[in-house]
Amino acid sequence: MEYVRLDQDMLGASYRVHLLGGTCDCERFQALWFPCMPVIVVYMNLQIEYMLYINYVYRLKCMHSVWSFEFLTIPDERTWPPMSSMLYELSPNMNLCRVPKGRSNSTRICTYMDI
Repeated sequence: MEYVRLDQDMLGASYRVHLLGGTCDCERFQALWFPCMPVIVVYMNLQIEYMLYINYVYRLKCMHSVWSFEFLTIPDERTWPPMSSMLYELSPNMNLCRVPKGRSNSTRICTYMDI
């Protein structure tokens, strides 16, 4: 079934919805694999259950399974092995330092209007 409908939102903008192709002019439907508002309006007008077309990763069951694992507890800091701070000594990159104050080096092309 291919259904093309020009639907308007509350601001008056119109969107073309292709249900079979899974596209909408707002491009959120293609980018997120989640029905955007114009697509949901078309599904409601056709009396189609739009939840069937929502990707599995957006469903509550998937969200729950992501957070169902237990987090490991952090052991007491006193039981940590000793570490040398010399491993993490930072040295600055002189190429990233600011140029000392003085005359600025502009890369903009000057025209007769700059005079």
